[in-house]
Amino acid sequence: MGGYLGERGGAVKEAELRGEANGETRLLERCKGLMRRAREICNMDPGQTVVPPELHTAFSQLPKTLDEIDAMLNEERSRADCFTGLSENVVDEYNRREQEIRTLEAELTETSSSLDTYRQTISEAKERWLNPLKQLVEQINERFSDFFRSMQCAGEVDLHSENEEEYDKYGIRIRVKFRSSTQLHELTAHHQSGGERSVSTMLYLMALQELNRCPFRVVDEINQGMDPVNERRVFDIVVRTACRGTTSQYFFITPKLLQNLNYADEMTILTVYNGPRMLPPNRYDHRAFIRRALRRKQSNP
Repeated sequence: MGGYLGERGGAVKEAELRGEANGETRLLERCKGLMRRAREICNMDPGQTVVPPELHTAFSQLPKTLDEIDAMLNEERSRADCFTGLSENVVDEYNRREQEIRTLEAELTETSSSLDTYRQTISEAKERWLNPLKQLVEQINERFSDFFRSMQCAGEVDLHSENEEEYDKYGIRIRVKFRSSTQLHELTAHHQSGGERSVSTMLYLMALQELNRCPFRVVDEINQGMDPVNERRVFDIVVRTACRGTTSQYFFITPKLLQNLNYADEMTILTVYNGPRMLPPNRYDHRAFIRRALRRKQSNP
């Protein structure tokens, strides 16, 4: 009996050892298989045992203990499980939207490039148009300011716009000051009297005429509505301007003139008489009129 039990016990022990050996063999084969897979994933040669530096750096950022590795794996599995319920339609919709985004980004890039080109073209056209215009307005402003300084007043002309990009809103702004106690105000019906507006308009037109050469100019009743002081000032400016050698000929037409105005030798004054007691043109003899005027002058020296 004792011998039988001993033999039986030895057989059991041998079976256990054989089972453990088989388990170790399977574990060894599994480990070898994992090593081969790891080498394939890491692009390592079969016989390579030294981990490349870039992989060593990546591995150094991973957890150090098995518990931490298991926790990290569980976290990644949980994240992966969140995507298991996605349908193919969702994936297709995602891919379609991603393609639309790429298409829109390409269109946006092209549109932005075209917009930059248009802006550059507009800027160049604006410079070709705006710079000469500013120079012209500055020349008008110089003459206009000179006229006002000659009357002991102040005036300015500038190119004005609330927004430089709104080209249809550009305009000429005239600002004047007729009294030393006031500031420059824009020429409107609220800050200046009718006579002051007439003076400003006349001087602005004369400043414009300095830049435009023509055979003659006609000024018709510009002094109407002016007070005597401003009328005399404007008349003096017109005489000085019209009598310069390089100035166009002026025809100044008016129904009345102030007394004791300053005239120049270059001026010719024509007085037109009209009324119910005047002779008809066909009966008027200007030679006879001159003879009578000379006799009257001789009789009343």
